Amino acid sequence: MRKITLLVLFAAFAFGVKAQGLQFNQWQYAPALLNPALTGAYEGTFRVGGILKEKWQSVGSGWKTAEGFVDAPIIRGLRKQDWIGVGMSYAYDLQGERNMASINTQIQRVSLAYHLGMGTRKLKKTLSIGFQFGNTSRKFDTQGVLSEENIANGLDEGVNPLLMAYLMANEPELSTDFRYFGGGFAYNAQTNKTTQMSFGLNVSQFLNNNKQNFVALASGDLETRFTGFFAMRNQTSKKTTFEPRVVFTQQGKNNKLYTQAIFGYMLKNKMMLKYGAGFNTLNDDFNIPIYLGIEKGNLRVGLAYDVDLGATAATSTYGGLELAASYIHILAKKPEPKRILICPRL
Repeated sequence: MRKITLLVLFAAFAFGVKAQGLQFNQWQYAPALLNPALTGAYEGTFRVGGILKEKWQSVGSGWKTAEGFVDAPIIRGLRKQDWIGVGMSYAYDLQGERNMASINTQIQRVSLAYHLGMGTRKLKKTLSIGFQFGNTSRKFDTQGVLSEENIANGLDEGVNPLLMAYLMANEPELSTDFRYFGGGFAYNAQTNKTTQMSFGLNVSQFLNNNKQNFVALASGDLETRFTGFFAMRNQTSKKTTFEPRVVFTQQGKNNKLYTQAIFGYMLKNKMMLKYGAGFNTLNDDFNIPIYLGIEKGNLRVGLAYDVDLGATAATSTYGGLELAASYIHILAKKPEPKRILICPRL
């Protein structure tokens, strides 16, 4: 267990974490994380949401991740059918074990989007352009590694002695932070009465910054990340829906593909039951996420579980569990009834 933890974290420590982005299966619950052009792309006053995820806890060096956000369409644009959306988000990510060694990451983001309304009242279309600014703070906590027991066990298990030498010569906690900038576009269209589709592309992290590495001599600037998505919602009957979605990301030599096939069924209490599965790949590794959720009015809640089938399946008996929710609030003004003047003679 110690060997796995030390090796995984030392790889991130020595060569720099490439800031691959937080890994969520239910990306539709964190739209601005997928593409800043989706900020405020809805009808309502404001939207809040969040995702919690645990991954690979059985190998002793797993991930615990949380993301929370709020966004809103704040003002009208240059035309009556245009509007501007703003949003903020915060994410926390823990890799490793607190009593051994861990990498703690905190990410703050601010996003801005301009939405151009097009089409007709019945068949609406929107072209959105968005930008995002972010700051990442990362700490490598080595307090647990520097105990005599862990040093002895680590060396006995063949852990690279350069790691131990560096940790013993430096502070128990190393830290760094870096900033990034991204921009993207998204297109959304209602093609007919029963079908709605959207797609977009986001380009982020194209500002070079070596400070992402804990070791000053280690190379590895932030590599540009490309994220594309396609989604469709089809009303197959009065009570059923079908929603296929695809997301593809590429950053340097790493590429990822996420797919979803989500089915919906309307229950008697006007609650939509969502269920389905997908297929995710990370280079040569892959897993199958299983989805279950509900929609009631403007509230959405989703649950996802990863079934690891690739290289990690041999070491992970517990895949990844993810809980997500979002809510759109509408502030409606109370109607002011017109006064009725009654004739005094009546």
